[in-house]
Amino acid sequence: MEKLELIPNVSVGMFVLGDNINKYLNLPHTVEHIEDEYLSYDDYEFPEQYVFMWVEDQKIEFITCYTYCFWQNENLIGMTYDRFSLLIGGQQPDKEDICYIPVSKDRGQNQKVYTFDNLGIEIWVWRNKIKTVQIYNDSEE
Repeated sequence: MEKLELIPNVSVGMFVLGDNINKYLNLPHTVEHIEDEYLSYDDYEFPEQYVFMWVEDQKIEFITCYTYCFWQNENLIGMTYDRFSLLIGGQQPDKEDICYIPVSKDRGQNQKVYTFDNLGIEIWVWRNKIKTVQIYNDSEE
């Protein structure tokens, strides 16, 4: 498997923000269309690469890593938030939030979500360990 190296605001591994999703459909994947009164997008999962992608109008808007996401030769997934803070020079997040994430039928986790707009990264943390990394690029268009 290719190492999922993060380039902030740009890509994770071979997956590039803004690319047409058709470029990657030769890889094993599943897709689910999500639609409600506020959102309409396709949620692609590439299980062999351990990533999800939020796709609108065939364009990759968000890439979500839940097992591997390497940056500066370290896997962010499982890293302590304190260590991540050191990697980014103590930069403070632009936004902090808490989201409830169901993990089974009757249990869940209140995960802290830290957003760093200049890096185009959201870090989802539970018990001081990074569980999920989501990348985006707000500077497009």
